[in-house]
Amino acid sequence: MRTSNLILLFLWIACMTGCPVSDDDDTAIDDDDTADDDDTADDDDTGDDDDTTDDDDDTGDDDTMEDGDGDGFSAGVDCDDGDPSITPVWVSVTVPSGGDGSEASPFSTIADGIAAGTGCVRLLGGVYDEELTITEDVILVGVGGASAVRIDTAGMSRMFDVEEGAHLVLQGIAMHGGTATEGGCIRATGATLTLRQVTFSECYASENGGAILADMCQVTLEEVELSGAATPGDASAGAEGGGLWLDESQLTVDSCLFDELLARDYGGAIYIEEGTSVIHRSRFIRNEAEHGGALEIFGDGSTEVVGCLFDGNTAEINGQDVTYGGAIDSFGSSLWVRGCTFAGNMAINGAGIYYNSSDPADTLEIRNSILYHQLGSALNLGGMATLSTSDVVYNDFYDNTYLFNGSDDASDFDATNLFVDPEFVEYQQLHPELSDFHLLAGSPLIDAGDPDPLWNDTDASRNDMGCYGGPSPLP
Repeated sequence: MRTSNLILLFLWIACMTGCPVSDDDDTAIDDDDTADDDDTADDDDTGDDDDTTDDDDDTGDDDTMEDGDGDGFSAGVDCDDGDPSITPVWVSVTVPSGGDGSEASPFSTIADGIAAGTGCVRLLGGVYDEELTITEDVILVGVGGASAVRIDTAGMSRMFDVEEGAHLVLQGIAMHGGTATEGGCIRATGATLTLRQVTFSECYASENGGAILADMCQVTLEEVELSGAATPGDASAGAEGGGLWLDESQLTVDSCLFDELLARDYGGAIYIEEGTSVIHRSRFIRNEAEHGGALEIFGDGSTEVVGCLFDGNTAEINGQDVTYGGAIDSFGSSLWVRGCTFAGNMAINGAGIYYNSSDPADTLEIRNSILYHQLGSALNLGGMATLSTSDVVYNDFYDNTYLFNGSDDASDFDATNLFVDPEFVEYQQLHPELSDFHLLAGSPLIDAGDPDPLWNDTDASRNDMGCYGGPSPLP
């Protein structure tokens, strides 16, 4: 009896401690499974597939994080991610000398960065005062852009002398106070210059090229801003080219600003001699010279001006009785002006455009443009150039002191030209910065340009005259 009772007690204890435990364990396992299914929450690592979001974010940065050329530097810091021979070094004007050029221990001068020979120099924020001779290809990038990185020689010297065969690229840098006999900030001979998002201010040359002088060069400017002296009326160049002076060079300009530059003789903003130039989508505001208030073009060559604004430029300096080309003065070269707006420019001859040619092979074309309120004749032709030998079509001429060669006679103009108020949003002659040369909704110049689809606006509609219409409008 005692033995059987012990056996029953043993069985009861085993049941109480064994059976339910295994059930609870199952439940616990199920719960864990559920938790693991809340590991579905992990799988819904969907939270982590919010990691997918992270991945997407990373993808968003792929352009800057990828290392396309395998040189160990991502595209975000590599000046040329397609060329493994070009790798970056860093420079900071705020550190002592002795650095190794790494981002953690940068060089202290631009000269040291260039001497490293890697082809890519990243300038950290600060003001640099250096005069440099460039003998080989190099790319200089301002980290943080022109608002953070400035080269300023305080009127004591130019910044760059670029020698034959070298290619200098500048990006995101402010150039201030460069001064020299020629090429106040940059002088280049037989070289290549590429400038992107660079600003020039208060540069001066006692002879030619207030900011840049280029002889037998290839020059490209993209989103570059050039402004004149701190005191209005002070010259940027003592002779020619208040901003740029070029001889036998190829020039490409896109989306640039030329503001209040002054040359004592020719080309308030740009002087071009015997070269090929393409100038697109740029603004020329309040520039001044004796001839060619904004552009002076001289000698064999060709210049294409598309989608540009010329406002308040003047050819009238030194008390001259005869001046040429308030905005553009061209002698002996082919000139194409397409989809541009001219307003408030001034000269005795050709307040908007003066064109003179002695070679019948030279071409003048003015198309889809507006010449408004020119203080002088809107257009003057000289030499062998006449309206009958020129292509002056689908333009609007309005409120100019004279229309053509000191006369208002429009009888020789092509019938496609108009003589009506363009109806701008706003025109302020004394304050060009307040003007808005977009056309009002009811303007007669909307869909009034050349109907050839070649000249259509970017929305594929017929050309709107002026700098905001056509296939390459002002930004």
